[in-house]
Amino acid sequence: MYEFKQFSKRIVWVLPFVLILAAVTHFFHATGRAISLTLLVLAGQILFIFIIGKIISIKERTKATLVSGAALSKSGNTRRSIVEDFVKKYAIRLDYKQIDLIVQASYSSPEWEKEIRFMAKDYNMINEWYLGETGWLHIYLQAIKNITVTSDFEMQYKIVLDAFTQIINEKFESEPDIDHCIRLINRKYLAYFDEVTFMSLCSYMKKRGYSFLLPANPGIRYETEMELLMNRYRG
Repeated sequence: MYEFKQFSKRIVWVLPFVLILAAVTHFFHATGRAISLTLLVLAGQILFIFIIGKIISIKERTKATLVSGAALSKSGNTRRSIVEDFVKKYAIRLDYKQIDLIVQASYSSPEWEKEIRFMAKDYNMINEWYLGETGWLHIYLQAIKNITVTSDFEMQYKIVLDAFTQIINEKFESEPDIDHCIRLINRKYLAYFDEVTFMSLCSYMKKRGYSFLLPANPGIRYETEMELLMNRYRG
């Protein structure tokens, strides 16, 4: 959903050029008018995608205001307290500097403010935090040691995706099992992955078309069992 919203923002910039081209081709012979009509249809589709993206953004902002049941305090101490309590409760390894970065970013970014609202919620299991459209960010905050936080949420997504892409490009099939994969990643990237975060990462990247091979664990009797393991943490 996040990727669709970003796509809808980018594609709308093409709209003026499509309309200009449609107007120019209209004055040519029949072939030009046919092309013009096709371009007008394309322009309508671009506008439709942009409107849908806007509607989704409005709905998400409305939903964000309801996450904690009340307006999020403007107080930096209150926001910092929410993040610190969440970090302590679920053993998330963010240091004070990283917490401050998140709190400061929440004042200029509605997406980061929304993330603090999510931290104000109660979860029965930390796995529930990894679900939803920003599960990629939650995995990153939980499992990566030297995180980078920016108030530009689109840039934040690129930073996380770059980090995940490096990890997923490792030769997992050369490892004897998932535990060895996790130890390899944690050692090489100074990370804190466990089975939940690692398989959530694999599921997330697989859904986005990334191709990689997990180890053929001798303890897994059927090929489908590896897929079941990934499905367990599918967001």
